[in-house]
Amino acid sequence: MSLNTTAVRIKVTLKDVKPAVMRCLVVPITLRLDRLHLTLQAAFGWTDSHLFEFLAGEGWHWGIPDPDNDFGHQPIDARKARLSDIVHETGAKTIHYLYDFGDSWDHVIKLEKWFENTSTDGLPLLLDAVGRCPPEDVGGPPGYADYLEAIGDPAHQSMNICVPGAQTGSIPTSSIGLRSRPPSAHYRKSGSRRYTTRSK
Repeated sequence: MSLNTTAVRIKVTLKDVKPAVMRCLVVPITLRLDRLHLTLQAAFGWTDSHLFEFLAGEGWHWGIPDPDNDFGHQPIDARKARLSDIVHETGAKTIHYLYDFGDSWDHVIKLEKWFENTSTDGLPLLLDAVGRCPPEDVGGPPGYADYLEAIGDPAHQSMNICVPGAQTGSIPTSSIGLRSRPPSAHYRKSGSRRYTTRSK
């Protein structure tokens, strides 16, 4: 099996959120983890405003190391690791993608189906989308539940926290079809460096 011609279908579900929020994608197995992060940001409709980590196996975690972190073990650098590294190192078929360490949005990634000897041109590919992304900084799953209760009841005492036009994600709630692709996601970081969702 050549890793360069291998793709995997992943089902990504936002844990502890109702109504359900799920994305199904096909990605190259050699996709770098920082680019998988950007792919998930685009697919779910997050704004890439917070830190992230991938977790798998017994204590393995990948993210962006913090040179000022003196409090514990640094994650493996996501800019130097690929999805295939997680599979090789841990044998995991389920991976957790944690976004925003305050709100703690836990995305459960299930590796569902492997495609060998296939072209990875045009990947990542978004196959299906269910549910809208919660707003950023709403307080995680419990805060989001309160938010939905508030916006569903005009008489709710917290209704004044709901602002018209608040961020609720960029992907419709219905299935978007097999030929749809995630929106282009070019993020400007650290001056002129650009990150993209596409694998190099």
